Amino acid sequence: MADNITQMSKTKFPENIRHALYASFGSEQNLEIGRAYDLTIGQLAGMTGLISHAYRKEFPLAQLKDNLKRELSIDDVILNKLFIDLLVKRFLVVDKEWFEGQVSQLLKSLGDNPESHGEYVEEYLKKIESEKVLEIAEANMAMDTATKAAGNKLINDRYEDAPEFIKNPEAEMKSFRKVFANNLKDVFLYGDYELKTELNVRLITLLLNDESGRFQRDLLDEMYRNEEMVGEASILYHEEKVNPTIGHFIKDYVGFVGIEDVISNINKASYFTTSPNVKNLTQEQRELLSRVFELYVSLKGFYTNIGKQELEDIRIFPYSVAEEENFEKKAREELKKAEKVTKQAKQKEEIKVEAEKVSVMDFYREKPEDEVALKNEKELLEKETRREIYKLADKLDDALLRRKRYTILAALEILAETGGLDNILAKDKRFVDLLSAYFRRNNLADEEAGFKSNPYQAKYLQHFLKFIFLERLGMNSEAGAKFAVKISNIFREKGVDQYAEMAYFDLSDNKFKWI
Repeated sequence: MADNITQMSKTKFPENIRHALYASFGSEQNLEIGRAYDLTIGQLAGMTGLISHAYRKEFPLAQLKDNLKRELSIDDVILNKLFIDLLVKRFLVVDKEWFEGQVSQLLKSLGDNPESHGEYVEEYLKKIESEKVLEIAEANMAMDTATKAAGNKLINDRYEDAPEFIKNPEAEMKSFRKVFANNLKDVFLYGDYELKTELNVRLITLLLNDESGRFQRDLLDEMYRNEEMVGEASILYHEEKVNPTIGHFIKDYVGFVGIEDVISNINKASYFTTSPNVKNLTQEQRELLSRVFELYVSLKGFYTNIGKQELEDIRIFPYSVAEEENFEKKAREELKKAEKVTKQAKQKEEIKVEAEKVSVMDFYREKPEDEVALKNEKELLEKETRREIYKLADKLDDALLRRKRYTILAALEILAETGGLDNILAKDKRFVDLLSAYFRRNNLADEEAGFKSNPYQAKYLQHFLKFIFLERLGMNSEAGAKFAVKISNIFREKGVDQYAEMAYFDLSDNKFKWI
């Protein structure tokens, strides 16, 4: 099986087939089939695994029935019905595109008409499509959330690093005054998301640490005096022609809308629509001027906004739509790369884990003849005792006297499954005496005393299993630990964790050991 897993990893598994196999609708069909045929949880897990292996073509589809028989151990009549149900409900949906018509051929050979299930197949396909749409929507939503998170992370990381890059606040303030006086066009025309983030974090940090508010007023004054040109034609300011500088445009804008209404987008739109000073500007120049006004408004209202917004949500230098889209595009690309690397690593790990699981299972298995003998003995015991604890205790006691290996092992498993194993050890005088004698033979007086006062401790059940496996059945320590692991696993499946760790399989040397 390990070779099959490795081979499967090298074979391309088409996306549409993956959707058919793993669709929630398909999983629901598995559960319905399990209920219809009264499958145990172990049988259901085995059936589900075989469906997956068949989809991945790890064995011919025609072998599925034999594999089910071996895995589930069910009556042939029931097996035939189950096989047909699986072919119809799990495989017919991809018969033509993946199994080249084999599903239909098998159904016909079993006396079933595959064409009579067209309505069901159609429903299956619709369910797959609806799940794919939802999956894509969720993926896009997750990606949008992730790219926004990437932007917030960039901002928060820069705030955390602020003490490192603002070692000389006075020099930083001087540099910002120069930018506001002479380099705003460069920032807006050639800057990007990362640069704007850097500028915003540094500027906000400086403003927060300036208790006098002087630095904010200095920057506003520099904007009023800024002589960078926007366009070539003179503009009219207070009925006087002046150069189309950033400073003059800011003053004209404030005069047009009023100092209290500079934050109004409606008034800004009115300015760009009706002011004669902007009618000769190109679209690019208008966009530049619009962002300059946003910068002015954000800076002027900074100390008001700081009390209303989260720090990472405040923007003084505004981002253009293109800058945000470019950043999000890069963030998506990085996320996809990271997801691809993670997915590849996960797939490798899953293949490794599956291979290890299969490898470990080889150690758990008994010889085929032993497995059959134990299975038969267990079925016989269940029939004779109806899983009643006192009857099982009688069978175990008799088997221990006669050293009947399969009866002992079968009785222990059933008692563990029914929750009676620890009870018979604690309350049945026959087994109490056996364990007490074991303690005395092995000079374990303290253990004998502890057992009498509190017989339900896990270590006493472990001693009891050692007595049975090592002394009564003559197993070596590793062989005994192997059966103790099986008993521990039964308790674990039942949720009785107290007895779930009496022995274990050591992956470092592939040996069973007692705790």
